[in-house]
Amino acid sequence: MAKQVSKHLKRLGLGLLAALLISGIWSTAAAAKEPAQVRVGQFIANAELTVQLQPQSGEQTAAILSNLTFKQISDYQSLPPGRYTLTVQAENQVLLRSTYGLGAGDRYTLTLYGLRPEQPVTNPRTFMAQLKRIFGGAEANAVNDYLPQMALLHDRASSQSDAPQVRLVHLAAGIVPITMEIQGVAKPLLSKQLAYPRASEAESVEGNVKGLAIALHGGEGAISSQPLPLTPQTLTDIFAVGGLTASQPIEIVVADPVSKMAS
Repeated sequence: MAKQVSKHLKRLGLGLLAALLISGIWSTAAAAKEPAQVRVGQFIANAELTVQLQPQSGEQTAAILSNLTFKQISDYQSLPPGRYTLTVQAENQVLLRSTYGLGAGDRYTLTLYGLRPEQPVTNPRTFMAQLKRIFGGAEANAVNDYLPQMALLHDRASSQSDAPQVRLVHLAAGIVPITMEIQGVAKPLLSKQLAYPRASEAESVEGNVKGLAIALHGGEGAISSQPLPLTPQTLTDIFAVGGLTASQPIEIVVADPVSKMAS
């Protein structure tokens, strides 16, 4: 009798193990089929750009986003996960080309920023001297002579809190480090000294948010501000754009929020 019970338990255990393995394999396969999602933030002033995302394997056709203008953020594009060659063109001139890997079920924002090389570039020291006189800021350091660049941001919100999260991205070429203040909350000062061209960590915001303000590090008073509607369980990217050739030194572009629950 004891042997029969032992055999029965053994068969039951093997059955459960097989079920778990099959379930795990199915879940892994299902996750692998989830597309990656990519949107493009066009933050190069005085330019209309085309972005091509060409898969490096298979016979899939390239995804193309055309006529992207300054301060425009495209909708997310669903793409099979894998490695892609990303090419950025302006008037049939290739500005940028790089390769990135896109993970299954992940979301990304491809940011384009810097100054077009054929444009006359204001002397950074002269420009920053003007800013220092007006705003009390310090000089900025040139990064790659402010030539066009691209960076891929991973749009992933933390699941540890239901509070909305924000991330500041400084993409205003030639502008000194900046600070961001969230108005109406207990801890208003975020990203105390964010340099070009960097993104802050995502930070949770709790309280009755009234808006946001951007200031130059070491300056007096905000140089750009606007309302900031936030939604619980989301990540909102805030881009500080503009720079040497834009009509304004700094303008704020707020992206559509990314849900923590989105696949």
